[in-house]
Amino acid sequence: MALNFADWYGLATVAASVGIYEAGLYRVAIQVASAIAIISIGLFSVFSAQISAAYAADNLAKVGTLAKSAVHLSAVLVLPAALILFLTAEWILQLIGPEFTAAADVLKIMVVGQAIYTMTGPSGLTLALTGHQNISFILTAASTLLLLVLAPLGAHFAGIVGVALAVSALLILRNLISLYLVRRLTGINILTGHYSAA
Repeated sequence: MALNFADWYGLATVAASVGIYEAGLYRVAIQVASAIAIISIGLFSVFSAQISAAYAADNLAKVGTLAKSAVHLSAVLVLPAALILFLTAEWILQLIGPEFTAAADVLKIMVVGQAIYTMTGPSGLTLALTGHQNISFILTAASTLLLLVLAPLGAHFAGIVGVALAVSALLILRNLISLYLVRRLTGINILTGHYSAA
């Protein structure tokens, strides 16, 4: 839900602060980039039930193994697509219409954000599913509040690129903090699958 809010708030910010034409460019770029997120979100949702069951069985080692599997499988599926999208951003946008090539930098920024999101795995989900849902909520709420400030600032100083940077940076930051908190609070390293009792 926070990802959807970020997409729509970013779009509304661009429309209000930069212009309707730029909002169209921004929307197309985030739509293309969101194709990558569909893979990760789909995989993470499949793994969430398994992670929840492992936590309910008090098997934190299995939670770590499952989270690592989600990261690795997602990386194998997402990173090649992200690389292709990054390298061919202008060409892909040209297929939609020549005017959309102006959004190539936005597409590249969003693709990098999605790739890093993928590499930090289901950290937010794991945080919530291991009994730390309140912390996960606070982290999501804080990043959403920051977006309310940073997106307009980004639009003011750098137009649609500034909004894309704000959205991607907050997505990355939230997942990196979640990754750290999962490790600190549960002893699970999502990236390696290693569990050590806290």
